[in-house]
Amino acid sequence: MTSELTVDEIELARVKILENGSELIQEAGILLVNRSYARSVALSLLAFEELSKIPIIVSAGGQLARGKPVNWKRVHSRMRNHSAKVRMALSIDPAVMVDPPPSRQQLIAWQTAKQRAAKTHNEKKNAALYSDLYAGVFIKPSDRFDRSDAERELEVAKSWFRVCELVEKEGQGSLEADSRKYEIELEAIEERLRKAIFGA
Repeated sequence: MTSELTVDEIELARVKILENGSELIQEAGILLVNRSYARSVALSLLAFEELSKIPIIVSAGGQLARGKPVNWKRVHSRMRNHSAKVRMALSIDPAVMVDPPPSRQQLIAWQTAKQRAAKTHNEKKNAALYSDLYAGVFIKPSDRFDRSDAERELEVAKSWFRVCELVEKEGQGSLEADSRKYEIELEAIEERLRKAIFGA
């Protein structure tokens, strides 16, 4: 049976997820300084995934606060699914970002890019942890990743953390049964994610 969460439990989960994401980023930085580049890449990617749980659980909390049914099995499944978490972080709707709205072809291209990014993320994480064939040669992770790789992934994780931290500071405690307040929080999340990812 899948556990159902209360509003208070969701609020606590938000705090713990953000704290764990921060710790993963700090440890990725330690590994980078100590020239363990592949493992630093892996932890940065894991931090990105961990922080991507926040929009998933906040969405469930909004439904709960407004008295709507929550599919807890699906919520828990998405929080454990690597690709689902990455897609969540890339799920900003381009139709609300540009004027005029994108064409159907552009929307299809956007969806394809998101799917490719989610797949690449998981492949890169596995490559940073396990020895495997790469370009026809069997190599270990430390042969494949260098300092620039570790620095790039750490900066992506830090940027995503800054977005989540800002949203959480402004949003904590707003999952009470006040639908308009929660809608405002969702709007704030969308706006900050849009600025963080697209710089506008």
